[in-house]
Amino acid sequence: MGRVKEPVAQRLLDALKQQDRRRILKLAVESDTPLSPSLASKKLPAPLSSTARNFKVLATAGLIALSSEVAKRGAIEHFYVPTEDALNHPIVQAVLMCM
Repeated sequence: MGRVKEPVAQRLLDALKQQDRRRILKLAVESDTPLSPSLASKKLPAPLSSTARNFKVLATAGLIALSSEVAKRGAIEHFYVPTEDALNHPIVQAVLMCM
């Protein structure tokens, strides 16, 4: 038997439970350019490892989407932009307004 999909509202709330994720999403929404975990970790400030993990949670929840990848010093830097859910969903808007 397959896994039951959770309702959209619950998925969004689960992703936004953690304060750093809310702060990352707010940075992404307010940014004029795509945001990478590296850039976000410097702005927060927060460790890159936890910031990258939080980006993955936000992406899995459908709040940010991969925009581009750039080769940088032997690694690939991933850049993300907010999705329509992040920009327009009333739950997300309410959470971001409370920050």
